[in-house]
Amino acid sequence: FISDKFYNFLSVSSNFRGKLTYLYLSNNRIRSIQFITNTFIRQLRELDLSFNFIEFIHQNDFRNLNSLESLYLSNNPIKS
Repeated sequence: FISDKFYNFLSVSSNFRGKLTYLYLSNNRIRSIQFITNTFIRQLRELDLSFNFIEFIHQNDFRNLNSLESLYLSNNPIKS
């Protein structure tokens, strides 16, 4: 699970955000991806959000992730 402490750490640590290239958050009961796309911007190349509870993805959710090459969303109840 993603705890509030983990989220606060990621939100505060600007040095960490600038260097992060791979983020694996599968099996975490995540419902929204906005905190990720608003927090990890420039260098993220691979993002694994599989096996969560994501139901909706907004068309602009990934607009700031310019370096993103791989995105894994399998086993989420995404609605079209």
